[in-house]
Amino acid sequence: MPGIKRFQDETAVVTGAASGIGRATAIALAQQGANLVLADIQKDRLDVVAEQIRLLGRPCWPRVVDVSVPGDIENLARFVESEAGGATILFNNAGVAMAGEVVDTSLDDFRWIMGINFWGPLVGIKAFLPAMIQRKHGHIVSTASFMGLCPTPGTAAYSATKAAVIALSEALRQEVRQHNIGVTAICPGVINTSIVESSRYHEASGGASKESTVAFYRDRGWPPDRVAQAVIKAIRQNKGIVPVGPEAWAPWYIKRFSQSLYEWGTQLAWRRIRGD
Repeated sequence: MPGIKRFQDETAVVTGAASGIGRATAIALAQQGANLVLADIQKDRLDVVAEQIRLLGRPCWPRVVDVSVPGDIENLARFVESEAGGATILFNNAGVAMAGEVVDTSLDDFRWIMGINFWGPLVGIKAFLPAMIQRKHGHIVSTASFMGLCPTPGTAAYSATKAAVIALSEALRQEVRQHNIGVTAICPGVINTSIVESSRYHEASGGASKESTVAFYRDRGWPPDRVAQAVIKAIRQNKGIVPVGPEAWAPWYIKRFSQSLYEWGTQLAWRRIRGD
């Protein structure tokens, strides 16, 4: 049965590793004995995380990578195979956020967020999977979101990308099981990271303001370490879909029980975030 029980000397590739969930998970994997290849567009922050991992006594290779550029990911896969022993764990974590109602969100905005949040993981899977299949060993984790399971008002573009990641992961999980490879879609709830602050916002139709959303995530969000520990557990147990936090689990269950109750709850939460 797929599942990596011990992380000692496994080689893990983590995208979006310079901050937030990526940083926390990279450090957690290093603490478990893994070797790390860190990818991000923020070189200065990436170098800081790499040094933290080396202080834990683990080999680490930081690489500047833009996941929206397929050539960057393909070059990363070649580097890992030739210089780091080949990836046995791939954590597709790099991503961006966007808020705004569909009527206010341009097609270019939809293309931009899909290019990073969906095409990034897809190209990563295509680049690293063949070697995992050849070795018959590995695990792929992709960061989705509870909004991919339960979309909320004002998040259509973001939620669509995360729903696509979940669907991709579920199909892939069935395809590669025979090769002893596990696949997980991690679905965090409200996590206190910088992604909300760096999001694109379209507020013309009365959605939540950026300031109120940032404050909500700062005051009520779980630390990224909570997601990191969920990733470690998911790899060990080969979990398929992993909501993180009660605010992720609850609407997922409620939606399957009652669509109308789910919609009432999301409307209530949306008004609360907006400060209505």
